[in-house]
Amino acid sequence: MRKVVFLVQRGNFFMKIFQKLKIKWDRKLLRYFFVLAAVFGFSIWQGYYSAKQNTEEANLIGKELSSQLEFLKNTNSFALFLIIFLNNYVKSLAVLLMGSFFGVVPFLMIWFNGSILGILVFVSMAGLGGVASLSGAEIFWSLFPHGVFEVPAFLLAGACGVWLGEKFWRKIRHKEVFKPKLNYCLDIFIKIVTPLLFLAALIEVFATPVIAFLLG
Repeated sequence: MRKVVFLVQRGNFFMKIFQKLKIKWDRKLLRYFFVLAAVFGFSIWQGYYSAKQNTEEANLIGKELSSQLEFLKNTNSFALFLIIFLNNYVKSLAVLLMGSFFGVVPFLMIWFNGSILGILVFVSMAGLGGVASLSGAEIFWSLFPHGVFEVPAFLLAGACGVWLGEKFWRKIRHKEVFKPKLNYCLDIFIKIVTPLLFLAALIEVFATPVIAFLLG
């Protein structure tokens, strides 16, 4: 019963946001959002558990990711903000647009990102891959401040992608017009997803390090 009440409350919350932004509300988006949230959560657990069972492979992944991100250490804050924002922007837009092809891509990309996050959490806690060992609290506060905006934005883009996949299928089978549906999702992306990603990048670069240091 509590879960039903929670979902209804969340649905009303999203509906109010859509109404304020003058975007038509579609309940199927909320369903897809929560399905993808479940996929994301499970994939984090799967990535963490797999890394725990294969520490050597997790160590190699950690080293590879560390080497790829090495150049960011000498990047100034503004440039780092742009890199993070544009990276998340492009990925989220790709999830939305590629979802048009029967809605498969959003599930795969969200599963992949969740699995990588789970692996990184284990690597960080175990001190593998040349990364200093971090406590659970330190990891939480290094992810939560910006993640609370970034993850919903990514999931909403994915939900739009799955929704578009359904509409694309209906276009093929029932000859329904597809372009207005695409414009609808792009409107959501511009008015909701993009501002959330912008805010998340700002927090990640300028606030998260301070919060993690003070509370970790």
